[in-house]
Amino acid sequence: MAVEIKLFEQGGAEYTDEGIAAKDLRDLFHGYFQERNEVNGSIYIIPSVQIYGQNVRDIDLVVMGQFDNLYFDGMNTRQGEGRNLKVSSFLVNIELKSMPEYRIKLVGSDYIVSYENTNKHNASEQCRKAKYALLNHIKEQLCYDPFVVDLLWFKSLTLANLTEIKNGRIDNALPASFSVKEFFETIAKQASISKNDGSLLNTFKPGSNISLCELYGFLTEVRNPEGLTLRKFNAVCMESEELDQQVKMILNNAGSKMNYLSGRAGTGKTILLLQTAYQLVNKEHKRCKILTYNHALVSDIKRLIDYTKIPEGVDKQTLSISTFDSFFQSMLSQFGLIDRGMDPTKPKYRQLYVSKLEELKCLLQQKCDELKCESIKDSSLGLDWDYILIDEAQDVSDLEKDLFFLLYSPHRLVIADGVDQFVKSNARQDWCQGVGQESLNQAAEMTLERRQKANIVRFLNALSYRAKLNWKVEENKTIPGGEIIVESRYTSDIHIELERRCVENKCENYDILILVPPSMAENGKFRLANAYKNAKINLFDGVDYANRTKYPTHNECRLYQYDSCRGLEGWCVVCLNLDELVDYKKKTCTIDTNSLLSEEEQRKRYALLWTLIPLSRPIDTLVITLQNPQSEIGEILKDLCDSFSDFATWKIE
Repeated sequence: MAVEIKLFEQGGAEYTDEGIAAKDLRDLFHGYFQERNEVNGSIYIIPSVQIYGQNVRDIDLVVMGQFDNLYFDGMNTRQGEGRNLKVSSFLVNIELKSMPEYRIKLVGSDYIVSYENTNKHNASEQCRKAKYALLNHIKEQLCYDPFVVDLLWFKSLTLANLTEIKNGRIDNALPASFSVKEFFETIAKQASISKNDGSLLNTFKPGSNISLCELYGFLTEVRNPEGLTLRKFNAVCMESEELDQQVKMILNNAGSKMNYLSGRAGTGKTILLLQTAYQLVNKEHKRCKILTYNHALVSDIKRLIDYTKIPEGVDKQTLSISTFDSFFQSMLSQFGLIDRGMDPTKPKYRQLYVSKLEELKCLLQQKCDELKCESIKDSSLGLDWDYILIDEAQDVSDLEKDLFFLLYSPHRLVIADGVDQFVKSNARQDWCQGVGQESLNQAAEMTLERRQKANIVRFLNALSYRAKLNWKVEENKTIPGGEIIVESRYTSDIHIELERRCVENKCENYDILILVPPSMAENGKFRLANAYKNAKINLFDGVDYANRTKYPTHNECRLYQYDSCRGLEGWCVVCLNLDELVDYKKKTCTIDTNSLLSEEEQRKRYALLWTLIPLSRPIDTLVITLQNPQSEIGEILKDLCDSFSDFATWKIE
């Protein structure tokens, strides 16, 4: 056969919808091309493609091909009917749907499908999102911009069924059975056809450095976690019998009691949440949602989840993570209180957000008088979660807490309270209020440090004592070591040394975390990005708003603003111009007029307590730079370096 057809086969794929569909396509192409030896080329079929760093992770089918002399007569294309068409190359993302006909409706230009529990889902939108995720994945990783067509394949519809639903509409939907000509005709109806000879030349353009074989290898490559990510991956995916007793207690009480755990930075709360979610999804086939406050942590956890075998599904067991604002905006949209997402960068966003949540609370209270909120939740895929796992729960507002209790009830919640690491407010949420003891599983506060090496813990405890803060964690004697370095500026030599330490400890560049104050952001990006690039410091610019929902997929260290660092960690952490952070937090502190402390004391306490958030991010090495060594935080750090000279070095002259 002159056309090579290659199917990427994975163990067990023959029992999945994607694997079965892939084999059906292979058989279709084989039957067609075995009688056409004059056609030369190749077709690659890849089921269950997993991509990285995009909003969509799992793609049902990717099909691509390239031909020398494949022609079709009388084709209906985007440009008109009855055209002669030469197919040179194609790249298709296929979304599979197998529900019966009565659960498929065409609303406007989109196919809306219903699942067994009456949940409705926009299949066309899902298909488009998968297409752009695939396209962006290829662009970002291979620096190549192919043309991708998206198709919806309804495996349960006959041609007559689909024709009736379409009602004369031309779109990207395919019935259960179709011919090779109909397959390419559906592509041609979506694709842009070149004017010179009518060929489908858009996917692999002349002069491209990317071959079909290379793209196939790229999309089928298995990525394995490394460094700190591997350690976290192993911790999250451990077998049930190896789990921490606290996780076992949470799993035993899930669904009957509200689970509540607390502890300061580095005591292991987020890993416990992830272990719990992993077990609920993989062992009990539940749908779990993890919520936290900043996009940087969302991206970090997404990156970890992408290495696991947790399925990404709209109608089945899955684990999803998002920010609180994103979650509640989705909820507002589901209830028709907003038409589109609210932009958090706009003035008065927070006031509008709170106002809309208050409307939602009133609406839910009314509806819950008429019918159970459970049925409201189960009627929407955006809300249909068996469990909500809340990270950094100390910062949740009373209004947000009320909404969680109204829609999900306490027994569906797993709470991780960070005690005094506040970003949104200065007041700690009381999650136990309103929950009876018989409905609460409250673990003892976690005090043993599980992230940072003992020297760094000792240094931070001393800093807290010196600053008169009520903050302390217990040194973990099983993880000795750790170093603190205070410099006037961050240089390429320092960065090279941190890279060396990472390599020596089997870590990635990803495990170097650089944190900056707002003054280093300019026009929505890191102000010194070009200077760092020239110094050969490869950065993922987390300051850049365009990267806020992404994570690095190249060999880059991470850079974020201080405000986005809570929950993150790195083998080496660099805190640039820490004294600027202190000044910034003093200015932005909300003053409590009822406090016994003076305004100046409140600002100082808030700012110094806030510095403990970035300072508690490193595992092994903490580098701090100062603009003004004579500042209050500078003097504290100098005294501590003198006191702990064995492992803390003051390098400012």
